[in-house]
Amino acid sequence: MQRKRVKARTVTETIEAAGILLTIGEASRLLHVHENTLRRWGELGVVKVYRIGPRGDRRFKAEDLGAFVVEEAKRLRANATKPLKFPKRAKLAS
Repeated sequence: MQRKRVKARTVTETIEAAGILLTIGEASRLLHVHENTLRRWGELGVVKVYRIGPRGDRRFKAEDLGAFVVEEAKRLRANATKPLKFPKRAKLAS
């Protein structure tokens, strides 16, 4: 009996295929931000958050976090090409 070869998947592909939801701790470690920052982003709608269970625990899909990272990188790259504008110095009263 011959086994069918399966293409190796990345971690993100495996999570997406299995439909695994990441906890707030896992997602915050993945994005290198504090858990409270991720909670705030979820409340503001910056990152898609799913509430599960009777306590309303937060869960995040890896694909949503990946899309957030890509969009944030595009935004930062676009802003990096603009010259910085420094505020004009206030005149001191003599």
